Amino acid sequence: MTDGTDNASGTYRPVLDQPDHPHFARDLHLYGTGRKRILALDGGGIRGLITLGILTRIEEVLARSSPDPENFNLAQYFDLIAGTSTGSIIATALAMGWKVEKVKRLYEDLGPALFPSSQVKGILKFRRSAEVLSEVLHSELSDMTLDSPDLKTGLMICAKRIDTDSAWVLTNNPRAKFWESGGSWLANKDYEVAMLVRASAAAPTYFEPVKITISDGKKGDYEEGLFVDGAISGHNNPAVQSILTATLPSYGLNWARGADNLLVINVGTGWYRERKNLKSFMGKIPALQALDSLKGIINDTVRNDLLLLQAISHPAKPWTINSEVSNLNTELASEAPLISYQRYDAHIDRERFLDALNMYDDKFTDRARDLAFKRVMQMDNGARTNINNCYNVGLKAGEEVDLAHFPEDFNTDFLNLMEQLK
Repeated sequence: MTDGTDNASGTYRPVLDQPDHPHFARDLHLYGTGRKRILALDGGGIRGLITLGILTRIEEVLARSSPDPENFNLAQYFDLIAGTSTGSIIATALAMGWKVEKVKRLYEDLGPALFPSSQVKGILKFRRSAEVLSEVLHSELSDMTLDSPDLKTGLMICAKRIDTDSAWVLTNNPRAKFWESGGSWLANKDYEVAMLVRASAAAPTYFEPVKITISDGKKGDYEEGLFVDGAISGHNNPAVQSILTATLPSYGLNWARGADNLLVINVGTGWYRERKNLKSFMGKIPALQALDSLKGIINDTVRNDLLLLQAISHPAKPWTINSEVSNLNTELASEAPLISYQRYDAHIDRERFLDALNMYDDKFTDRARDLAFKRVMQMDNGARTNINNCYNVGLKAGEEVDLAHFPEDFNTDFLNLMEQLK
């Protein structure tokens, strides 16, 4: 059997019996039998290093049950890795089989160049130049498309097409509706991943929007789409959309539902409530009030997604969502859990932050502590000390990761998959 589209049914025929085929690993993850595992990564700018700190621990824990711990990577375990904004950068690298340490080195190089200490504030000019990000993405990903065999497992990237007010969720699933071109538009499989990641990370006020060619004009009118950060589409936490993408027949994967069939591991970029001083907020011009409100909307979508995710699951370590529902550890919105789910994130409050970095030591002044705490909440602070602090905060949060959070049946199916990938 060879891969391709069955002319009779129009359905992609996966490569499941040819270990030497370049798409074997991807197809085994997407279409192979057994329980499925999803990794969903939030957006959050340079605070993606918090995510990487937590992922370091996840990689270490899962490697212990791998038949080849030294060469283990997260693309081997997870069947779909989803990301938004900074999460899309990490997700793409992991889906290519990168170790977490390699992704961390990329951020250490990229951060100071992308987010230097000098910046433009206000609403008349974008705060940051995206040229560095574009150059790095194209340097690392070249002209790799969604159909590239370099992607060793499923990948999902969330962006927002602002000119048509539509959320774009793109995957490397050949059974997706627009994988092939059925008209004048370009096929999803031909989109360059570097451009999609750049679009997903185009945070308003920070980076300018991205133009992507939708139709090259060869079979109709030429068309471009204008894209911004996937957080604007309500997918700053892509976990809910990743579940829908995996299970709804319309998306082409149609994975089995239920806590015994679907595991979702969800990693954030730092959890805190961005409070506003009433007098200060009212003193701002309307445009700046609108920007602050936009941040609040994005934070609310993450909290609402977490509320839903924990309402349909029984996490081993549930998060406290708010004072009304607490952590839902005894409540469900369904008769039985619909997924196995665990959220990992870092509580960013002053006490826990200082404890994570051992900054209660007398060698640190109160001013140094306050400045370090202020910086870790910023999405665009590329100072090397802040990069290290974000990563170490993630490492501290990652201490909660336990192999017990990964049900044994899912790990058994992982070992079976590894046997097939030999």
